Amino acid sequence: NIFMDNVCAHGLIGFKGMEKKLRIDNNRIVKNSGKYLVEFRSDSQSEILGEIPAIFAFNHIESNEKVTSTRSEMRNFIRGDRGNAKDPTCVIGFGGVQKVQIYRNVISNNDQDYDLIAGIKSARLNNYL
Repeated sequence: NIFMDNVCAHGLIGFKGMEKKLRIDNNRIVKNSGKYLVEFRSDSQSEILGEIPAIFAFNHIESNEKVTSTRSEMRNFIRGDRGNAKDPTCVIGFGGVQKVQIYRNVISNNDQDYDLIAGIKSARLNNYL
């Protein structure tokens, strides 16, 4: 797949909710704008019940930019989205408990603040990144 010249208020690709068995490979993500390009945000029970495999490999993520301010940000604020304008932007973000193998990706020339950000809210931290 080729993701090119997209302008996103938040992010380009997001996997949210329950954990998913995923294999994401051989994609080109080029010249897009967004706060994040790929986000894994799973918040279910896999940390207790077992692992669900996910792989993110052999992708080219190049020449992407931060999103510029849009008029829709005020509408989102009114609707209850309290995202902070100072929140860091990233190429790949993790905000959940699913383990994802990341290898052999080309990540270059992106304007986001970070290439990878990871954070977790969990009752049990017998996990690794």
